[in-house]
Amino acid sequence: MSNKKAWELVLKKESGDIIIDYFYTKKEAEEEVKYRNILCQHLGYTPDLPHIVRKSFSKNKRRR
Repeated sequence: MSNKKAWELVLKKESGDIIIDYFYTKKEAEEEVKYRNILCQHLGYTPDLPHIVRKSFSKNKRRR
């Protein structure tokens, strides 16, 4: 597996896209979206924030 995190979890906002995190695989990113939706439901509200998963093209990724 490559060390490059090739997928982004992005929160779509009117003011611009907010990158939440980077993932190695699309499946990992999609699982994170599902987890966030379940967490919202557990806290008692409907998840209405539009998260998307997209291929990462950023050269300036934060390091972990």
